[in-house]
Formats: sequence, structure tokens, C-alpha cells
Amino acid sequence: MGGISIRLNSLFRRRRSFRGGLYLPVRRDLAVPRGIRDFPDPPVLCVPMIQHDGPAARIVVQVGQRVQAGQVIGRGEKPDSLDVHAPLAGKVVALESVDTVRQSDVPAVRIATAPPVAESSEPSMALASTAPLTIEQLAELADEAGLIDFGQSATPLGRRLRQAATERLNDLIINALDFEPEPDDRNDLLDTSLDTIISSAVRLRKTLKARRLWLLVDRYDPHRVRRCRAAATGKPVRVLGLPNKYPQTHPNLLTHAVTGQEPPYGSSPARIGAFVLAIEALLALENASLHRRPLTRRLVTVTGDAVRKKGRYLIPLGTPFADVLQHVGLTGPVLRLIEGPLLTGRAVASVESVVTRQTARLLAVGRDHDYLANPGPCVRCGRCQDDCPVGLDPRALLDAYERGQIEEALPLWPHACLECGLCSFVCPAELPLSEAAARLKYLIPLKVQW
Repeated sequence: MGGISIRLNSLFRRRRSFRGGLYLPVRRDLAVPRGIRDFPDPPVLCVPMIQHDGPAARIVVQVGQRVQAGQVIGRGEKPDSLDVHAPLAGKVVALESVDTVRQSDVPAVRIATAPPVAESSEPSMALASTAPLTIEQLAELADEAGLIDFGQSATPLGRRLRQAATERLNDLIINALDFEPEPDDRNDLLDTSLDTIISSAVRLRKTLKARRLWLLVDRYDPHRVRRCRAAATGKPVRVLGLPNKYPQTHPNLLTHAVTGQEPPYGSSPARIGAFVLAIEALLALENASLHRRPLTRRLVTVTGDAVRKKGRYLIPLGTPFADVLQHVGLTGPVLRLIEGPLLTGRAVASVESVVTRQTARLLAVGRDHDYLANPGPCVRCGRCQDDCPVGLDPRALLDAYERGQIEEALPLWPHACLECGLCSFVCPAELPLSEAAARLKYLIPLKVQW
């Protein structure tokens, strides 16, 4: 009877997963050594005034002016614009335009860096305070520090906090799952900053007045699950192990896995009382609220078959990719440089592009591993539809996009697409399914679909 009872319990237990998706193969060739490496200060920084999904900051420095590390060089005065700070001390030598991976001709400040003054302190926005903060105060600090949510959309974190203030939050969900199996960036942060992550999450829960606090980790890493649960003992934190099936880390899928509820079509988890935050965003918010430190460096994983010294580097914002490649060393010519994850990364047009707040990974592909898709006719296998985590028909979306039939695409719900790239990944005909769905999202206003 005991065995039957166990089987019945597992039968009726809610599965914390989603339909579709895929367990991606682990790319050991892209693995990087544990730990975070320092990056030498580059001689020149070109700091763009747009490093997120929002308008540009207004440049508030002049050519010839000396700046200190952490000093405001761009003021975010428009809605959803963010302050920009000097990552290093130096002298402003030019006000110019720079290309980032996502935008061209972005206003920027070129700084010739200088050795730090011996008595200088850490970059700081203002004197820190230990007094409890309101949500609005926390949102203002996030804007002043230039924080984004480090998610796929790179939304200003302050805006998300203000949206959360208008909803009644039940669940604060801290995500420690990696976007892809290799490289495991967030596991490094868990190993080095677990106590800080938990204490910061507890404070944020109190500020947001959320009923429950969750820390999500990989179920198939039992050692790390046990370590997180031991660190959370006696604290109002529920450590939950989830199967990291791609793209589990999308906020809507995480919310469904934790709460069993799905956010309304085209809306965020806050609409159903959930707030999802990645651990790197949580740590950045901790630095801004407790230590008044702005975001001036980005933790970037540099890997690929053409990279000699793979690793995770703390790189100043505005560092040209050319300087990054020079420091890590190359084993041969780089035929393709990709910023971002394997399935959704963007090809870099020029190594003069710079590191921004959105830069998390750089993949340098050499001659032996470079590959370009060769699209062919659809074989009607249905794999794209079977593996789509939200149940779309990517083949029909591609057909509507190629024919220019925008109105016909409305019933296909392109705005539900998570832009995970999985449909293109599994397509045996190598069709640009994900690209078509993403472009349709921006061609069709969301309000039309409501």
C-alpha cells in the first residue's frame, strides 16, 4: 500500500514545468573556469548614453573636464531614461557617437582614463543610509544607479519597482537559474555571494510587502540546493529546485512554475501578484540601496573556441570589444563575434562596439566552428510547434511575415512569443522562424491584439 500511495501522490502533485521547451545539450567546450577575474583598466572608455531599452541620457560634462569614478556624466531626464556614470577616473577628451550592438550613433562620452588617486574611495552616488526605504525611494535609487533588470528586455529596474507598487504582491521570486546550461554564470554568484543574496532578498520582500519569498535554483544540482536551504534556515525564504528546461528562466514561465498561474497575454507577472528578479539585479540593487554604488562595471563571460583565456571578467562599461579580445588573447582569427546567449545572441558588426549594461556574454567563434544557416523548404515535421513553450505555430508566423500579411498574423498571437529562439534551433530546414515572430511583434501594436 505504501508504494501505491507514493505513486498516487506523484500523480496528483502539480508539475512545476511547462509544455514544450527543451533540455539543451551542455557545451563543455564553452565552459569557463570558476571565479570572477579582474579586468585591467583600459586606456580609453567610450561610455554610451543609451545602455538599456529607453531614451538617451543628457550629457552633463564638457571636453577637457576631469571626472571621478562614479561621477554622473549623463543625466536621465526623460521617462525611462537612466543616469550614466563614469566607470573610471579620467579626462573627457571628446563628445561623440558610438555604435553598440543594439543601436548605432549613440551619444557618448570618451574618457582618457587616469590612475586612481590613492585617497579616492569606491564610486558612490551619495552617503549611504541604513534607514528603511519605501518602494519609490528604492526606485529612485535604481534610476540614479542606472540599474536594469538584466533580463531579455533590459527594462529600467526603477520602472518595474514602480509598477510593483501599484499591485498587491504575493510572491517575490529571485531567479538563480542560468539562462543556458553553459556557461553557468549565476552559479558563480551563488557560490560567492549566497548570504548577501538571501539577506538582500529578505529586505526587498519587506520593502515590497510580498507575502512569500522564493529562491529558485537548479533541481539537478542537489549539492547547491542543499547549500541554499541551509543558508535560508530560519529566514522567510523558500528554496525551490526547478528543472532548468530551456527557456524556463523567462519571468512568465517562472511565475507559472511557482504560482501555477499564467500572466495575462502581453502583461508582466506583476499583474498576478508576482515580481521576478535575477540575482545579479538583486546584488546591483543592494549596492545601490545600502552602499550607494552606481552600476559602472558589468560581469561578462568571454568564451568561444577562438578565446585563449576564457573566464568571467568584471569589465568597465564603455570598454571596446577590441580591448576585451586583446586582454583574453586569441588562438586564431575570429570569424564571428556574438554578444549574448547562443540561441538569442546578436552578431557584432565591429569590435569598436563597447560593453554596455546589457552585455553579459561574448562568444568569439573561430574558423573551425563558424556556421551559417542554409534555409531550405519546410518539411512539415511540427517540431517548432511541439517545442514552443507558449504553443505558437512558428511556421505560420513565418509564412505571414514573408507574405506581408500582417492582418492575417493577428490570430496567431505573435506578441505571446518569448523570443527564446528555440523554434529556429530545432528546425531541420534551418528556417528563420524566431526572427520572423520577433519582427511581427514590433510590426503589430499590442493594443490591436487586445
